[in-house]
Amino acid sequence: MKQIIAKKNDIYLREMQVVIESDLGIKVSTSSLCRTLERWKLRRKKTLIDSERQTHRVKNLRYEWRQWLDKVDVRNLVFIDETGVNLSMNRRYGRGEGGVRVYDDCPGKRGKNLTLIGAMSDEGLIVTMTLTGGLDTASFLVDK
Repeated sequence: MKQIIAKKNDIYLREMQVVIESDLGIKVSTSSLCRTLERWKLRRKKTLIDSERQTHRVKNLRYEWRQWLDKVDVRNLVFIDETGVNLSMNRRYGRGEGGVRVYDDCPGKRGKNLTLIGAMSDEGLIVTMTLTGGLDTASFLVDK
């Protein structure tokens, strides 16, 4: 199995099942494969890196941007961040013994979505805004 994973580290359990059966003639369940991978501490983690990131053009653009940034007065920078929350605040997963489903109560209505926006400068938090619903262009428009 480790050789199969070394050849293709993002192989699905079903794909691994097919390879083992075709190469070794052994039928194995996906749950057995999963338990074995857990025992070997082979976790499902993957970080994707943009393939253009290491090209000469992108490296040059990044260097030029960094040179420009050195000339910027940090007092002129304002950083805006946005996050959201659903007011129903239900946990979607629970743990139970093998084969036993976990049940819990939840509100009949879904709950409202709230969007929180904050702006920060070198002097700290400047302003915050809370909106009901999602964030869109109209949320940023200000009448004068």
